Amino acid sequence: MAETKEKQSILNKDEFDGLSDIQISAAEMLQSGKFTQGEIAKIVGVHPVTITRWRKNDKFMAAVKKCQQEKIRQTLAMLNEGSKRATEILMELAECDDKRVKMEAVKYILDRNLGKTTSKIIVDDTQKETKDIDIAAEIEAMKNGDNPVDIDF
Repeated sequence: MAETKEKQSILNKDEFDGLSDIQISAAEMLQSGKFTQGEIAKIVGVHPVTITRWRKNDKFMAAVKKCQQEKIRQTLAMLNEGSKRATEILMELAECDDKRVKMEAVKYILDRNLGKTTSKIIVDDTQKETKDIDIAAEIEAMKNGDNPVDIDF
């Protein structure tokens, strides 16, 4: 015998006192972006103008916004768990016996953390004029309040 699961509401209905179950369902469908306003009206059994009127209701729109925030929270939690598992797999690959696989995994880890290495060498061949400077004379000049020679390094 197959079990049928009723769709779980993302919203806590107690938090939106004054909104009906139909309005809560409509808010969730509206947030999903999968349905037009007309489709939502047909599914929940109201006239499309009713949905328009609900959208002007602050409490209804707060429910839509809360639904969006909850979906984002759920998505971030899933991504976090997925990232943990992906990292575990990558570390397993970095420790495997196949040297090519190990090298690719280690290279990927290093590239992601340190940036990709490059074989391009940039040479700065501009030469600055060098001056012989008598440091002791410069210090003495500063003590006497004179301006020291400008030094470019």
